[in-house]
Amino acid sequence: MGLLELLRILVTTPSTWEHGSAEIAQRILEVAHSLGLHVTSFPEAHRDRMEFNVMVTPFALDHAIWKNTPVLLLLNHLDTRLGLHRALWKENQGNPFQIVIHDGAYWGLGVAEQKADLACKLLALRDWHQMVSHHTTVSCQKVPIWVGTFGHYQGFRGLQRWLRHNRFRIDQVWVGHPTELQIIPMSNGYARVEIRVMYEEDELQALGEGFFHESHSSSRLFQLTPGSSLKFDENSELFTALINYFRELPTNTALLDLEGGRQFNVPPHQIYAEVDLVTGKLRFPVIQKLINLFDGFSGLHEKFKKNRNARYVPEHLTFNVGVMRRQESYLLLDSIVRIPPHVTPEELKSWEKEARKLVSQNGCQFFISDYKPPYDYSDLFSEFYQKAQSQLRSLYPQDFQPSAAALGLSHEGCFLARQNIPIAAFGPGESVSNLHSPGERVSIREVDIAYQFYRSWIVEETHVLSSTTQSLG
Repeated sequence: MGLLELLRILVTTPSTWEHGSAEIAQRILEVAHSLGLHVTSFPEAHRDRMEFNVMVTPFALDHAIWKNTPVLLLLNHLDTRLGLHRALWKENQGNPFQIVIHDGAYWGLGVAEQKADLACKLLALRDWHQMVSHHTTVSCQKVPIWVGTFGHYQGFRGLQRWLRHNRFRIDQVWVGHPTELQIIPMSNGYARVEIRVMYEEDELQALGEGFFHESHSSSRLFQLTPGSSLKFDENSELFTALINYFRELPTNTALLDLEGGRQFNVPPHQIYAEVDLVTGKLRFPVIQKLINLFDGFSGLHEKFKKNRNARYVPEHLTFNVGVMRRQESYLLLDSIVRIPPHVTPEELKSWEKEARKLVSQNGCQFFISDYKPPYDYSDLFSEFYQKAQSQLRSLYPQDFQPSAAALGLSHEGCFLARQNIPIAAFGPGESVSNLHSPGERVSIREVDIAYQFYRSWIVEETHVLSSTTQSLG
């Protein structure tokens, strides 16, 4: 089985976070068996359905090699983002779940986010297994294994569950992430922030009465311009347009409905707003609260972006709203604070203090539901990263020059950093602008280099020794 065949299998298998991990886990199990590898599936109950972690190993779990040999962990997450705006997937004829080769790249949903890197790792693991299977027994300094986890968009929930069951001593981790072939020794941290913009009693009463009388409501749909990319270091294009629209409305305008976004950590592609004029004056309408919050958080943005570091993306602490949704008595803003590694705990605490004050002053509620700290291991494990980077460069064709990408998203490394082991985020493909828009793609050349790198790195790090006294099993 080659890279293209495996990629076609992975891309045609739905794995969006709404679809769940069961189908992609089953497909990986079948592929791994066909490659001669051993597979263990870990079913987990999560959010009223069964999710799955999958582990692929070169030896059966009862093999004696596991007793004293540390593990080189190859890690990917199984869930990918939604394939929005099918009509805009022109290279894929409107079907993001098919692999298409065009302009020197593979095109398809999830191909850059995880699936190309996943395919490279599985085939590299197969190659290593085929190499050692020629020996009667094998001794090595590390054993490579691959793990795929669910719940990437729910605080790395699947990885947390797998680590609880983990019986191995992990020596190093390669986290699958599109870095344009840069070996990244760092990750942003994040805080998930939930803001409840509370309706006052007079606005709720006015809205309730409107259901039984003639309504004069109007609605507007804000949509991301086709082809534009989402940015994380400034206010969302759509959120800015929404607030500007709100500023033009009369003061006695009530917010009937607001709907936008699907994930707290991804700015929405579209926002639907419905408003209605009510009789009399509203004491403190939700629309005015939203305007105040927007202006206040914009001020915080300007203040905290003074501490910036060009090494990271974003270069400073940022706040973005991902989900806006009307509830019965409040408007939910599900949001993310991105925390680059240079931001100190004291600076983050200062931001939180000012944000809580702003939210409270506008009669709203502020909650932090999840937090993962950032890390930067550039200095702590500098020899490891220098060695890996040197080996990677030796594989570049003469006319190939990778871009100097910086990692702009949080990944599993920020959860694993507490293990105090070398962690590298690595993979083919662009990150931010590529993952959040139709037409996701990854360079064929980058995929080929990534595959060759994993093959050579695994061989280099495992230091296989053969003998003739014991069966592999």
